[in-house]
Amino acid sequence: MKDELYINGKDAYTTWGISMDSTSLSFLMTPSANKAYLENESRLEHGKRVTVTNPVMDTRD
Repeated sequence: MKDELYINGKDAYTTWGISMDSTSLSFLMTPSANKAYLENESRLEHGKRVTVTNPVMDTRD
């Protein structure tokens, strides 16, 4: 557990008690998904208006 991960030159396990799992690195390197697109339905127009410009990234845990 010791000497696995360094954050700003400090050992993460001895400083903060953080340890790495076997899948942690692949999870951190995978980009997060996009949020849902903005949608608007109006009684004055037929159908639905969807804004697809400027996609926004979703949060990760």
